[in-house]
Amino acid sequence: MKTTILCFLLVSGLFGLSFSCCSGVQDYWNLTSFQVQVTNYDGSIIPTNDTISTDTLVLNLIFGQEYLSDNLLSGPNPFIGSAHATSCPDPGGLGMKDELVDMLITSSAPFNTYLPGTSLVPMISINGKNFQNWINLKDFNGYYGQDTWRIIFPIKPSANSNTHDFKITLIFDSGRTEELQMGALNWN
Repeated sequence: MKTTILCFLLVSGLFGLSFSCCSGVQDYWNLTSFQVQVTNYDGSIIPTNDTISTDTLVLNLIFGQEYLSDNLLSGPNPFIGSAHATSCPDPGGLGMKDELVDMLITSSAPFNTYLPGTSLVPMISINGKNFQNWINLKDFNGYYGQDTWRIIFPIKPSANSNTHDFKITLIFDSGRTEELQMGALNWN
């Protein structure tokens, strides 16, 4: 009888270990909303109602995250109790569930050779990479632990177009879009 009970507890414990101890960790994340903070390249904040005198402009896209899961919770396991696994992944570790597929950044005025309303994305870099590489390599998934994408305009507009009202549009795989109209920025 003791052997049967011991075998039952051993098998039940091993069976229980086959279920994840990390059932509370959501595997995916989605962007829920965003705002933009205008800074110099060194990170100092530029008030949006002030005149910009820097050549390199940085738009810090700060976003909210929602964590999601594909796993079905199997309920508490009485044989594991409150044990915690030592190798649980970070929440959102598998990346965006509704992946970013494109971004449009447009201006209300000509920006050097770019006409008003045309995408400025070919001239920018995000987190140190040109936009196309960043989106193709799905680097947005690598930043799930952070909540900021650093968009860099490496050159300032020509003197004949000093005031720009940027519109940023994020386009996701599901067809969902998130947009933000920034308001006028003035370069010196």
